[in-house]
Amino acid sequence: MAWDWGFAGGEPELVRTAVVHYQFEAIHPLNDGNGRLGRLLISLYLRSKGLLDHPFLNLSEQLEENGDEYRDRLREVDKRKDWDGWVLFFLSAIIRRATMRRIFLRQLADLYLDVRKKLESASESGTVLRAVDLVFERIVVTAKTIEEKLEISAPYSYKIIRRLEKHGLLKRSRRHSWPQLYNSPSLLEFWQKA
Repeated sequence: MAWDWGFAGGEPELVRTAVVHYQFEAIHPLNDGNGRLGRLLISLYLRSKGLLDHPFLNLSEQLEENGDEYRDRLREVDKRKDWDGWVLFFLSAIIRRATMRRIFLRQLADLYLDVRKKLESASESGTVLRAVDLVFERIVVTAKTIEEKLEISAPYSYKIIRRLEKHGLLKRSRRHSWPQLYNSPSLLEFWQKA
C-alpha cells in the first residue's frame, strides 16, 4: 500500500484521524491520562469534522481490548515509520466499534418500539407515550422533570408515573431522596450490558 502521509489535503478524514491520534500520543503532553484523553479526542475530532452527529463512537474500549497491538502499532510508527500498519489497525478498530454500535442502537430502537407498541395496544394516552420518550432519553426521571418537559400539572405527572410503573417501565428508586427518583429497570439493564 505505502501511502504518502504528507497531508496534501486529499486524505480521507478517518485516515487523518488516525494520524492526529498518533501525533497526540507521540507528544505525550500530560503526566497522566494521555491515552484516555487521546482516545476521547478521537470522537471529538470526528464530530468536529462532521463525521459524527453525536460523540457516540467511543474507541477507547476497542483499542484497550487490543492494547498490546495498539501500543505496538504506535511504537512501530516511531521505530519504522510503519504508517500503513497503524492506519489499517486504527481503521479496523473503527469498523469493529461502529458495527457493534450499530447493532446496539438497533437493539435499543427495537426495545423502544416494543415498549411503545405495548403501551399503544393498552390504549395509553399520548401523554404517556411522550413520557416514554422522556424515559428513553434520560433513564432516570422525577415527577418534576415529567411535569416540566411534558408541560403538565404536578398531579398529572404522578398519574403518568403510576401508569408507567403499572407497565413495568418505571420503578421507584430505593433511595430515600428528594425529589424521588424513578428509573427504568429494562433500560438500566440494557445499558449495563452495552
